Amino acid sequence: MKNGQILVLNEKEVCSVLDMPTAIADVETALKEYAEGLCVNPVKLHLSLRPEIEGYLNSMPAYLKAHDVMGVKLVSVYKYNMKEHHVPVTMGTIVLHRPETAMPFAVLDGTYVTAIRTGAAAGVGAKHLAKSGAHVALQIGAGAQGYMAARAILTAVPGLEELRVAEINPDTMARFVKDIQAEFPAVKITSYADYKEAIPGAQIVCAATTSPTPLLRGMTFDKGTTVLLVAEMVDNSDLLSYDRCILDFPACYCIRINEELASVAREKGTAYDPIQESTCAATLGEVIAGQKSGRLSDDDIIVAGFVGMGIEDVLVAKTAYDRAVEKKIGKVLDFISVEE
Repeated sequence: MKNGQILVLNEKEVCSVLDMPTAIADVETALKEYAEGLCVNPVKLHLSLRPEIEGYLNSMPAYLKAHDVMGVKLVSVYKYNMKEHHVPVTMGTIVLHRPETAMPFAVLDGTYVTAIRTGAAAGVGAKHLAKSGAHVALQIGAGAQGYMAARAILTAVPGLEELRVAEINPDTMARFVKDIQAEFPAVKITSYADYKEAIPGAQIVCAATTSPTPLLRGMTFDKGTTVLLVAEMVDNSDLLSYDRCILDFPACYCIRINEELASVAREKGTAYDPIQESTCAATLGEVIAGQKSGRLSDDDIIVAGFVGMGIEDVLVAKTAYDRAVEKKIGKVLDFISVEE
């Protein structure tokens, strides 16, 4: 492409060039390089439209030095979108720029990138934090994000023999089981109506629900369990109830989750225990880079929380761009006039 041109990739085109193993590798790389000081990833800028509209827009800029790319993802979450407007609850757009000039060179759908990289992060967490010999995983919530997380966990931890899934919607459950079984035919899939019954015996527990109350509060886990919080509301006392707490981005995690806790507290007139950065024993990137320990023993019950980082989106989007250019898909537009 010429300088000043951009490549536009829609959702279908982005889907066609990305796969879960690639997303897992990119997320793992981004987290590791952030821990090594090779990335810039500010705390996401959060624009809430509450209480007028139950929705928000996040801006997530990022720069990855080793990959010579910077970019930004704009991502919205509108709680009632599907029910009231028949459009996705979460939608994203990613713009990639050349770091040396800030010239934009790609605009991509960020909805699928968000879904696959969020799931991939859970897979990376399971890979680096699950105890040796883990063979049973539990997925709580079988919606879009639960499905992606389960795919990532099964991909990243190949020794898993059984996947338990707990979901209250029968149709969602049936679709999840059908699709996961098709992709992982050797894995035994067991369905549960009550997630509490599925916890004993699971070495990896992943929660990806939209429940306004903490589903795992007060639960008893087997020794050595790794708990992955993809979309689970918790406060500081919840995190402190585990032997070790690992977060992807502590500064942002505290800000965003505390904002949600405060919103719920105002609505219900209840108190909450704000999450503290000091509760985090290490970032997932530090564990990947070997700078800090994740699991200290096979008996540790570990919790890992994910808020998402722009570096993940930008690196996955750059991979999608590179593959699209190689396959000659997408639409090239003249965007900025540049003198040759």
